[in-house]
Amino acid sequence: MDKLEVKNLSDDQKKLIIEQWKTVISVQMHFNEMISRIRQVAATVGFGGTAYILSKPNDSLEVMFSLNSIGFTNKSMLFISLLIFIISIGLLDRFYFFKMLVSSVDIAKKTEFDFDLPVKLTTCISRNTTKNQAVLPVYFLYSCIVVLNLVFFIYSLKVL
Repeated sequence: MDKLEVKNLSDDQKKLIIEQWKTVISVQMHFNEMISRIRQVAATVGFGGTAYILSKPNDSLEVMFSLNSIGFTNKSMLFISLLIFIISIGLLDRFYFFKMLVSSVDIAKKTEFDFDLPVKLTTCISRNTTKNQAVLPVYFLYSCIVVLNLVFFIYSLKVL
């Protein structure tokens, strides 16, 4: 629909477009909340889990199994579990929740442009915050947790 065609819409149709746009904005807020919560869980479990594992005394390390003279201890197995969890949460965040948010942003921007809405909130926010700017801190958060756990995982291995 061109901007010229918008002028030919009835008042009811214009109200419907505004209501749909409001709904899309509301959906964006919910996606942002879900993303914030999943990142809070990842940070809490990631850093808290690491602290918990490190709080266990080293003298209680038991070799669970060995592979080529490297013993995987109970601590190293906990670090592996934590790494799998954090990587799974990161993938869910980036390739599911974030894609839903980006889709709702695209729809809102299209609506704002197609119907020449006077308030172009999503367009303004998108202009000032690119996808790359939004993704970089998230990658940093997950990378810190993963690298930290990898270092301690390697430290928890025993050479037999």
